[in-house]
Amino acid sequence: MLNSSGLVPSGMSRRHFIQHLATTTMAIPGLQFLNHLQANAAEVRKNQKSCILLWMSGGPPTIDIWT
Repeated sequence: MLNSSGLVPSGMSRRHFIQHLATTTMAIPGLQFLNHLQANAAEVRKNQKSCILLWMSGGPPTIDIWT
């Protein structure tokens, strides 16, 4: 179903498209890292190395750091 201009599907806007593009752009390096880690898993185990991932999205609210 097209919008009133007939050019763009009604569920898709420029902002919606950019959000999907940004998500994909951020996901590709993560997938490449996981593929690389999986391909070299034997060497990582041999070297007895490990990886800790800290996903620290955002930060504390301003009210909590106000002094």
